[in-house]
Amino acid sequence: MIFQNYVNIEGYLTAKPEVKETSGGIKYCRFTVCYDEFYKDNTTDEWKSIPNFINCMAWKKTAEITGLMEKGTPVSVIGKLKYSQWTDNNKKKSSVTVVAKAIRKFEKLVKVEEIEPPLEDVVIEQDLDEYTQEAFELFERESDTVSV
Repeated sequence: MIFQNYVNIEGYLTAKPEVKETSGGIKYCRFTVCYDEFYKDNTTDEWKSIPNFINCMAWKKTAEITGLMEKGTPVSVIGKLKYSQWTDNNKKKSSVTVVAKAIRKFEKLVKVEEIEPPLEDVVIEQDLDEYTQEAFELFERESDTVSV
């Protein structure tokens, strides 16, 4: 069985992304996307939310595009999960980061209060710039191709 490493996160940028360069001149950008997970409290019969913060990283052109966005920008990040392990002060640590293959900016996300009852997935139409559209198409083609 072959498994694919694919993730799509939709939410808001928690801070203005800052583009940096490696010593070899390759651009990269670390950023965090926040989204709310909604659930119905059975004791009060009210909808509540829990914020989730997802660490992301982008490279090259995707990093440059991400660096143009502002804190609070609604985005969709398509990429893969990267698991890392290290030791700090004799304690083993680990993290999972989304390595972005493409990022797109939404004009707006629909607030849950505007939907009765809240939905987990809301499809929003948006205009994609030429590069982002190309990146999504490339990612889809790569996802359809399997190497053994």
